[in-house]
Amino acid sequence: MPGTGPFLWLMKHAPPSGFQQLPPGGMCVCAYLFVTRDGRILLGKYADDPQWEALAGLDPDRRQNHGKGWTVPATHLKLGEDPRTAARRVGEEALGIHGLRYSEPRSE
Repeated sequence: MPGTGPFLWLMKHAPPSGFQQLPPGGMCVCAYLFVTRDGRILLGKYADDPQWEALAGLDPDRRQNHGKGWTVPATHLKLGEDPRTAARRVGEEALGIHGLRYSEPRSE
């Protein structure tokens, strides 16, 4: 995965505790940021911009594949990064929105 991570990517030869088997191709851990106001949620599309490699680990092929539909703001977690830090990185660096109130992360 290109970018200025290092982003966390767990491969089959290093499965995390509690996993029986990883999906084909490994597993990537992401943080999604749900920005809401007045009962609405912020959605967007990926611009075909090389900056996404540094911000979220998205190479050109992945940007084109994911850029076809709507998405919530998200990023891959960098190695050792707290999900709270990743969410703030999305809000401030990718979206340019400062002063958001962040709730505690949920794992589902």
